[in-house]
Amino acid sequence: MRKRSITPAAILALAAAFAVTQLVFAHSRPVRFDPAPGSVLTTAPAQVNGWFDSEIRANPSASFIQVTDSSGNRVDTGTTNMSTDRKQMTAPLKSGLVNGRYTVTYRTWDDDDGAIFGDCFNF
Repeated sequence: MRKRSITPAAILALAAAFAVTQLVFAHSRPVRFDPAPGSVLTTAPAQVNGWFDSEIRANPSASFIQVTDSSGNRVDTGTTNMSTDRKQMTAPLKSGLVNGRYTVTYRTWDDDDGAIFGDCFNF
């Protein structure tokens, strides 16, 4: 019976595949939001908060949270505040929001790998 051994080329290929996989999943992803996606609230929130798993660029054109009503009108104040550790963003909302469906759109620019990620959800 012939004994099989792992060649240096195979080890190098496995290491390269692992490194690429780590880069693909290195983008800053949300950990949680408040209000949470799909939540039904009894009163309008004063702000939308998002927490992320890695540092994001502190630049309002690169990383932001925007909130719109069901007609597509912006209901956030236009300012996204960043925490000092750059893992949390807060978007203050205008006062007087009425009952209805609101859409949160966010985008992050990850400083570790330069990747941009974004998505949206309703509450």
